[in-house]
Amino acid sequence: MRIVALLILGASLAASQGPPANAISEIRVEGNQRLSVEEIIRISGLRTGAPAVAATFEAMRDRIIETGCIETVGWKWAPRSNGGFVATIEIAEASQFLPWTVDRLPLAAEDIQSIASKQLPCFGPEIPTSDRYLSRAAALISGLAAARGFEDMVIAKVGITGRDQLSVIFQPRTPAPNIADVRFTGNQAIREEYLRKQMAEVARGVQFSETLFRQFLDNQIRPMYENIGHLTVQFGKVTTTPATDVTGVVVTVEVAEGPVYQLEDVEFTGLPLPRELVDELAEYKRDEPVSYSKMALTIEKLFTEMKRRGYLKPEYKAQRKIDPEKLTARLLVDVEPGPQYRMGRLTVRGLDVIGEPVVRKMWTLNAGDPFRDDYPDFFLNTIKERGVFDFLGSTRAEKKLNEDNRTVDVTLHFTGGAQGLDSRAVPKPKPQP
Repeated sequence: MRIVALLILGASLAASQGPPANAISEIRVEGNQRLSVEEIIRISGLRTGAPAVAATFEAMRDRIIETGCIETVGWKWAPRSNGGFVATIEIAEASQFLPWTVDRLPLAAEDIQSIASKQLPCFGPEIPTSDRYLSRAAALISGLAAARGFEDMVIAKVGITGRDQLSVIFQPRTPAPNIADVRFTGNQAIREEYLRKQMAEVARGVQFSETLFRQFLDNQIRPMYENIGHLTVQFGKVTTTPATDVTGVVVTVEVAEGPVYQLEDVEFTGLPLPRELVDELAEYKRDEPVSYSKMALTIEKLFTEMKRRGYLKPEYKAQRKIDPEKLTARLLVDVEPGPQYRMGRLTVRGLDVIGEPVVRKMWTLNAGDPFRDDYPDFFLNTIKERGVFDFLGSTRAEKKLNEDNRTVDVTLHFTGGAQGLDSRAVPKPKPQP
C-alpha cells in the first residue's frame, strides 16, 4: 500500500510540474512568401511551452525585425480546446528584394552565397534592401574578405547593373580609381586601336567598377563583333594595373572572339508588307556573315515603308537562333505594326482665296486613304522646288493624330505671297509598290 501511495504521489507531482495553463502549445505563421514557416519560427525564437504573454511576443518581434527580412510583425493567440494556446505570427516581408553582385573584392559570388546563405536569413539570389539587412550582409562579407588579407571595409549600395537592372553591389569602402586607359588581348578580327577608341568614349575618366565596365563592353564592343558575325564573343578576365603616366588604372580585357556565324535566314512575323518588297529593301544577304547593322538598317527601311501605308507606330522584337555545329544563325523578327491611320481633315493656312483652292486641288491624299507619313513634307518641298508660287516664304506641315478614329489631320502653313501660280507644277506621291 505504501508503494502504491508513493506512485500516486509521484504522478501528482509530475502533473503539477507540467506546462503552465497559459503555455504556447502550437505556433503558426501568416503572411510569409519567400521564407518558410520553419525558417520564421526558427528566427523568432518562439518555442512551445513558453508562456503566452506580451513579453514573450515582444521579444519574438524584436528578433524577427532584427534580421532585416521582415518589415512588420504582429501576433495573436487563442486558447485550444485541449489546453494551451495557439500562437500566430503575422508578418509582412520586405517589399523589395534585388539581385546582388560583388565588385573589386577578392571573393567569388559562389563563395559568398555558400557561406551567407547559412548565416543570414533569406540570403539567396535576391536579398532585401533594407539598411539593417545590407549592413549585416556587408559586415559578414567584410569578414570573409579580411580572412583573405583584404584590408578595406566592404559596403553595400544599390546601383544599376546590366540594362536598367537595379542590384545590390558589395564593394570596398574606398572609392575606385579612375580608368586611364583600356587594353585588349586575344582580339584578332578587330584591331585593338579601334576597340580602345570605342571604349575611351565612355570609360576613360570614369571610376572603375567591373560591373559597370562590363556594361560598357556589352554596349560598345559587343555590337562591333556581332556586326561581323562573331555572335558568341566573350569578355573574360578583367584586370587593372596602375597607370604610369597619369593618375588612374589601365584596364585590360581578355577577349574570346569565337567563330563567325553565317546568316541562314531572316523570318518576319506580323509584317504588313509583301515578301517581295521585304527582299527588295533588305540590306542583309543570306549565307554571309551576320551583320546586325545591316539588319537594323533593313528594319528602319521597312518601318519607313510601313509609315507610308498608315502604320505610324510600328514596334518589333527580335531574337536569334544559332546552330553551333553549322555555325549559322536564324534571325526571328516579330513585328507589331500597330493601328493603321487614315487621312483626316486638311487645313491650309496663310494663302488667299486664290492660292488655297489650288493647293487643295494639288493635294492627292484623300480623306479615308491610308495616311502617308512622309507625304505632307514631300508635298511642300515639291511646291518649293517647282516654284509653284512666287515670293513664297517658309512652309511647314503640322500633323495631328486622332486616336479615337485613327485619322490624321494635316495643317499646311504658308508664309509669303501666292503669286505666279504654275498649275503644271503639281506634286504627286510615288506609286505604292
